Amino acid sequence: MKCIRVIVASAGLMVLCSCATQDSTRISLPTDVSLGGKVTRGDNLYLTLDLEGGEQLLFMVDTGCPQTILDKSLEPKLGARLGRKTILYGLYGKSMTRAYAAPRLYLGNAQLLTGRRVFTDNLRERKIIGPAVAGILGMDCLRHYCIQLDFTAMRMRFLDPDHPGDEDLGKAYPLTIFFNCVFTCTDLSGTGSVWFRIDSGFIGGMDFILKTRPFQRELNKQTPMLLSESETATGRLERLALFAKVSFGGVPYTNLVFMVKKGIARPANNNCVGLGFLSRNLVTFNFPKRIMYLKPVTTPLFAQGGLIMFKATEFLMSLEKKGQLPGWLKGDTGIFRWPNGMDFDGKYPVSRTIDGQKHGDASGYHYIVVQSSPDSVWKLQRAWKTDASGRLIEEYSVQ
Repeated sequence: MKCIRVIVASAGLMVLCSCATQDSTRISLPTDVSLGGKVTRGDNLYLTLDLEGGEQLLFMVDTGCPQTILDKSLEPKLGARLGRKTILYGLYGKSMTRAYAAPRLYLGNAQLLTGRRVFTDNLRERKIIGPAVAGILGMDCLRHYCIQLDFTAMRMRFLDPDHPGDEDLGKAYPLTIFFNCVFTCTDLSGTGSVWFRIDSGFIGGMDFILKTRPFQRELNKQTPMLLSESETATGRLERLALFAKVSFGGVPYTNLVFMVKKGIARPANNNCVGLGFLSRNLVTFNFPKRIMYLKPVTTPLFAQGGLIMFKATEFLMSLEKKGQLPGWLKGDTGIFRWPNGMDFDGKYPVSRTIDGQKHGDASGYHYIVVQSSPDSVWKLQRAWKTDASGRLIEEYSVQ
């Protein structure tokens, strides 16, 4: 069975390579732009694009999304509907979308290359994306460009794929693009090669999703600094682990957060590289040439911030397991995000905000936890609930 998979993948790669020359055809490149959002391992990547007609719209940049998706509020401007399609939002489930002919999208004065169709969904209600986002810029567009993400300068650059520059771009990783999904295969901590999907839309402060087998190999190699296990309402085992030292493609990194989810739908059950790990590097996606470059830029304080964020979340989860988390009943399931990322300046007291989103609930649950010194216990300082638009609904009493 494994041999069959290799043959199919190789055939697909031959077809994709034949398209590389077309992808790298000279096109008008946008100028450098600022990256929106708090992308230091807490939030998504955002760009402001112009829809034909001049309307400016906020887009999320997502290498994990094969198609470009617009909010359904834009449907009156898209013409006749061409059909329907089920879209899988990774860990966050499926949604039935509508297909339309792709409108012209501009970044500055440059028209972006996209697929022939776009799809619409109710993005405004998807808290995983953000209430202000009007679209998701997917790989049907991004695959045409050589894109550099500079998280130090907070800039996104569009480079010539044939001549991306003279500076040291870091280690090169070969890319495979299959049905607009991006993969790389590399060694993880000397335990063998692993196929990873590159997903800039996978956020929440975690660096990787791993399947059970490669995660177990990592556990056999080293004991995690922290390990959290929980069971969802459907009986799935979810594990979070913080490893002190991990090598990716032979390059060492510190304090990486791994998540293991078993039994989730494809393609979310791929091993996955998330935005948290990417933001530790100067990233150059040369999609036309099928190469990714990673140049580490992590500072020691940044790595220490990961440990602090993980401990803060562990404290919050301990309250949830005891039924002591305001607004979050014991047995409720959902996800937690870290909107203020993992920035750390080395000073105490430390305050961290953690946002919760229950499954099937459009409301947001927000918590601020503090630690007065490195050796002191964490304390819950504030808890409140907001509606889907972010307006305050209820302020919870904190003991």
